[in-house]
Amino acid sequence: NDADSFVVECAGGYRGEKQNRFRLYFVDAAETDQNSDFKKERLIEQAKYWESIDPDFALKMGLRAEQFVKRLLRGEFSVYTQGEYAPTMGAPRYYAMIRVKDRWLDEILVEEGLVRIYGKGAHLPDQTNANTYRSRLRKLEQAAKADRRNAWQGSVSEEVVTETEFVPHDTLTSRDAWIYSIKNGRKITVIPKGTAVS
Repeated sequence: NDADSFVVECAGGYRGEKQNRFRLYFVDAAETDQNSDFKKERLIEQAKYWESIDPDFALKMGLRAEQFVKRLLRGEFSVYTQGEYAPTMGAPRYYAMIRVKDRWLDEILVEEGLVRIYGKGAHLPDQTNANTYRSRLRKLEQAAKADRRNAWQGSVSEEVVTETEFVPHDTLTSRDAWIYSIKNGRKITVIPKGTAVS
C-alpha cells in the first residue's frame, strides 16, 4: 500500500466483505518500498515526473505521502465507489473517490504536491465530468509546483515524519498500519453510485 491505496473496514460491509481495498482515481503516489524490480522501475518513473533523477527521492515522497494520508484520515471520511476493479498483483481492490473534510482526497494530495496526476479517472459522484475534474487537478498541480510544495521542491529531508505516533514502515506492513488506524475510532461509510455528495 501507499498513499493512493487503502484497506478500509466498512461497518456494513461491501461486496460481502468487512475489509476492502480501494485505489484512488486520478492520482498515483510514489511507492513506499523497493522490494521488487517492478517497484524500482516505478520509483524511477515517479521521480522523473517530479523532475528528479533520484528514485530514493520518490521513495521518501511516497513515505511522506503515506504518513500525511494516515493523519488526514484519522477522522470521519466517506468512500464513494462504483465497484470498478483496479488492477493489482494482490488481493482485489476497487477504484474509489474518498471525501474528507468536504474535499476529495486526491485533490488535497495534488494540492500538497504529494502525488502525480496519473491513471484512470471517472465522473465524480456529484456528476462533475472526469475531464473537467482532471483540468482542476492540473491547476492545483501547477500551483503546488510554483510554490515548490513537497515533491516539487526538488529534494526532501531524510526525516519523513516527526510525529510520535508514526508506525515504522518496516515494523508493520502498510496494510496492518491502515487496519490499526481504521479500528482506532474511525467511522467509515461506503456510499453507492448516484448518492448526492453533501
